[in-house]
Amino acid sequence: MSLRKRSIVQYTDLHFDDEIVASIKVAKSELKNILCSLRDGSATISYNGQIVTAQHVDFPRLVAEWGISTKVQLAVRNIITSALFSIEEKQTGSALICAGSWISGDEPSIDVKIKRCSHQEMSDCLKFFGGSGMSLGAAHAVIDSGGLGCRIDYEETQQPVTKIVTHSGREISGEIDPLFGDRVGRQFDLKGCAVIAVAGAVESVSSLHFALESSAERPIVVLAESFLPDVSNTLAETWRQNRGKCLPFIARKWGTDNFLDLEKLGILCVSHERGDTFSSLK
Repeated sequence: MSLRKRSIVQYTDLHFDDEIVASIKVAKSELKNILCSLRDGSATISYNGQIVTAQHVDFPRLVAEWGISTKVQLAVRNIITSALFSIEEKQTGSALICAGSWISGDEPSIDVKIKRCSHQEMSDCLKFFGGSGMSLGAAHAVIDSGGLGCRIDYEETQQPVTKIVTHSGREISGEIDPLFGDRVGRQFDLKGCAVIAVAGAVESVSSLHFALESSAERPIVVLAESFLPDVSNTLAETWRQNRGKCLPFIARKWGTDNFLDLEKLGILCVSHERGDTFSSLK
């Protein structure tokens, strides 16, 4: 008795240009309805079992729940959704603006201005995207705590009530070493830098050898009570030749009773009384 293996037949759907164009028109129409419902306040969405009025910030979720009826419309929807989500990932609110400009068919003229955002402008933006409910109040509380001067991160928690946690730092008063500042300047962009605090004076360049090597990849601010002239001049020359970004800062007040408490703030501390050395830092 012999068994014959059945062949598997595969089929490929063919779609013509007019069908694809029609699906794009349907997609535009449905996106327009979503945007209009957000504008008019007629869109609703479910949060934690409750039906609430959708706000502009809910636009990505409304797009994700976008219904389809044919395979071609599904393909078009997936392409549009993928593009909008990729844009939204780069900058919050971009998907809404992109969808609106695509629906209207006009490229918006954007006047780019670099300036500090005011509290009222931030409030107006939050109210536009998120409405005027509890989320707006929480966002205002976070911004007021940070004073528009720090990064704000939102994290989802399992707590039934809203909880806002603020973290305060220490005010370390002082100034950039004058010899260094006269040769390099006193205006710096040290975003993402590391900070090392030295209890006492930095008397030799060799003790900063580790910091100089590391500062070639990441700027380092060295806080100390004083720096010998040879140290400041060497750091300035290294900075000017772009071989290392190590900034000497003379600390007048540490902002804490116990010097080693600075480690709780993520500052690497070098205390000779504790037996620390620069070579032991990581």
